[in-house]
This record gives sequence, structure tokens and C-alpha cells, in this order.
Amino acid sequence: MTFEITGEVQIHTAPVRFYPASQIAHCMRAAAQGVRVLVVQLLKGGVDCGPDHPRRLAGGLVWLRPAVGVHVDAGNAAAPAIATAIRDLWQHVAGVLGQYDLVLVDEAGVAVALGLLDEAELVALVEGRPLHLSLILTGAQMPQALGPHADLWSEMRTLAASGSSITSISAA
Repeated sequence: MTFEITGEVQIHTAPVRFYPASQIAHCMRAAAQGVRVLVVQLLKGGVDCGPDHPRRLAGGLVWLRPAVGVHVDAGNAAAPAIATAIRDLWQHVAGVLGQYDLVLVDEAGVAVALGLLDEAELVALVEGRPLHLSLILTGAQMPQALGPHADLWSEMRTLAASGSSITSISAA
């Protein structure tokens, strides 16, 4: 008897931009166990980045950032070179999804809010992903249109009384 494993869609969000340390650690553990993993940081550029300059870590983990030398925010998102770099990275990611078992896309919601990524394209990527692929989307301002596709939607928030962060989890 054979079993087909279906991947899941997880969405982790917060009211402000954050670094998804626990989700990235999950990706690194999975890669160390032989899982083919892609981590994409849509809005964090760096030196020698872009689809043609992947970083390879922990065996099967490939890490991509846009081919820009800055972190993207509202102050620089309108620059044509930034928009082109993010578009190129997004098209590359969409074309290679089937090569991976686990894909994390960081700050997809912020990219939509900044006008660098179309919400319909993000939803289409989630809807059209290969069935074996587990997809993790992280970041602030995640479009609510993704809700029906999420197996898990978590939101990190700060408790006003203590100032500590907690995570509340709800299943879609």
C-alpha cells in the first residue's frame, strides 16, 4: 500500500514586521534531515543575492533574497530596480516550487501592501502549489484572501499588560 503525503499551508503573521526565527529553524531542521527546502526573504536584500546567487545551507536548504543591496521598506519600495529584483525573484520562485518539499516565503504580505507583489499572484501560488509541497508564509499584513487556503494561521501579538509576545493559533 502506498500513501501520498499532502503538504500543508501555514501562515504566521504579526501586526509589525518580525523575523520568523522559529519557522526558519524548522526549515533548517527539515533540511538537515534530507527535506528539500527553499527559504525566500522577499524584502531583505544583500551582497551577491538574487535567483542566480542562492545560498546553500544544511544540506538541502536553498536561501534566496532579491538582487538588491538593501532591506526593502516603504521608503525605497518605489525604486524601479527594487521592483524588478523582487519581480525576478518571485517569478523564479514560482517556477521552481515543484523542486522542493518545503518552501518558506517571508514578508509576502508586506510585499503585497507595498505594491511589489500582486495579491492575486500570491493567492494563485498558494492555490496552484504542488500537492506534496508544504508552504509557510510569514510576515505582517498578510492578505485575508489567503485564509481559506491555510491549514494553520497564527498571529503573534503583544499583551498590553506585560509587554511580552505570545502566539495565538487558529485553524482555518
